[in-house]
Amino acid sequence: MPDAFKAKELDQFINSRDRVINPFFVGREVYQKKIDKLNQTIVQRHEENVSGVANGMTQVIYGAPGIGKSSLLEKIRQNCIDQLNNKERGPKTIPVMVNDSANLSFEYLTTSIRKANNQFIPLLSFAYYKHRFLTFLQSLGNISFGGIGVGVRSKPITKPIIPKGITIILMLDEIQSVPKDAAGVLQWLHTGSDNLPILPIMAGLSTSPGILSEYKISRLARDSDHPLPLLTSDEIKESFTKFVNYFNITSTPKVTNEWSERIVDWTDGWPKHVENAQAAVSELLLDIGGDLTKVDSQMVKLRAAEICCQYYNQRFGRYDQNPKIIGEIMAQIGLTERSWNEIASAIKSVLKKTTWVDSITSNQFPKLNFDYLLRRGFIDKYPLGKGSSSSFKCPIPSLQSYAVAQTGTPLHVYVYEGNLTKIMDALRPSSNINTVDDWSRTPLHLSVQNDWVEITQLLLNKGADPQKRDLHNRLPFEMSKKGRETYDMIYQATHAPTTQKLPDLNDGDDYEQSNKED
Repeated sequence: MPDAFKAKELDQFINSRDRVINPFFVGREVYQKKIDKLNQTIVQRHEENVSGVANGMTQVIYGAPGIGKSSLLEKIRQNCIDQLNNKERGPKTIPVMVNDSANLSFEYLTTSIRKANNQFIPLLSFAYYKHRFLTFLQSLGNISFGGIGVGVRSKPITKPIIPKGITIILMLDEIQSVPKDAAGVLQWLHTGSDNLPILPIMAGLSTSPGILSEYKISRLARDSDHPLPLLTSDEIKESFTKFVNYFNITSTPKVTNEWSERIVDWTDGWPKHVENAQAAVSELLLDIGGDLTKVDSQMVKLRAAEICCQYYNQRFGRYDQNPKIIGEIMAQIGLTERSWNEIASAIKSVLKKTTWVDSITSNQFPKLNFDYLLRRGFIDKYPLGKGSSSSFKCPIPSLQSYAVAQTGTPLHVYVYEGNLTKIMDALRPSSNINTVDDWSRTPLHLSVQNDWVEITQLLLNKGADPQKRDLHNRLPFEMSKKGRETYDMIYQATHAPTTQKLPDLNDGDDYEQSNKED
């Protein structure tokens, strides 16, 4: 008898997926193995009383928002918890998450480590390690890490006693938010934590290595900084297969593979989109008892697009009141990589418009600059995490496309979202169905790009012109590809033979004159 469908667990995944590791996390194995290897080295050096146990072992993980930094940290944390639950004797690692980097201090580190120990001791059923952890916890009782670092504060009389065979992974997220007056904390961690077996892992934006350099942490070890890449097609398929198996979803190998292919096509390789697409599938699965063979793919695609656009709207921040401002900037930046100066120039050229100056002032919008776009994920280093520090582009093509769509009419946005109800309301006799956004794209361009079959047919029926080219000289037809549902439809509309008007045979004189000229 097959295992029961895990409806309750699936519902929990839908409602608590942000910044929480899911059981079908994939990829990033190379980083996890690197962390494990470093931990083993630290354990060995700690056993041998080597000076500077973790000196220079700082690891930096970076990339644009949504690339999976927090998920990777949570995965490393989960690996440590699994290790703690293993009764076999051997090295044990305490994972400590530091999520409030903006308030980083030595006192905060002490509190975080103490809290982590309190959480993990109940998980230990092996008396030998429970005793060792309790001993360690007691050593933290009256000690602040403040002052352990030379030159930061005066040293306390005693310091924490970390038993042999135990290491701490200290994971600091959003390090771009660390204030300059906390630079001493980062330096103390990087230079070996005063011979304490603490491995610092710092995660943040792609500019994080530069920030650390400003804080005098420029001597990172070779291969210690890790730019997170997009997920591969195989990794996305593996994730969906794990998703199906974990929740005991009814399916067949063929159906699972078909759904995997769809999600690959929908997600740009972006981890957050993969998670959002799985959430969209989950919502329908709950309604039909977990049978994937009965799920309507078009309904899931619409829901996934809705979740994706909600996610994108969050990127605009306060500018969601007038996203056209950012849309104009993203249109000027274009599709190729740009230098910092070019992006700054694009921002300046848009913001100098009187309309936007007045709008930003009256609405008290936050300052719109390079840093704002970087923190919101509209730009990132190019290629992702590599290359010149002054070379940037939008890391998610669909995010930039959505932003530029905001510069068109409401119809452009409704089409991008796949919202048929709002499209019908917007298609009034007085509306211009062929109006364009800042990339000269019509709503038909966006409909074909997103493979909306019903919407594409509706737009064609209402007079959308399949012969209009956008700023990049693309016909709507060229936004599709073979195998997609809209491909044949838009191909036929684009390549339909034109009807030439024949000479009027009743006009004898003109017709006769024409023959004479021949």
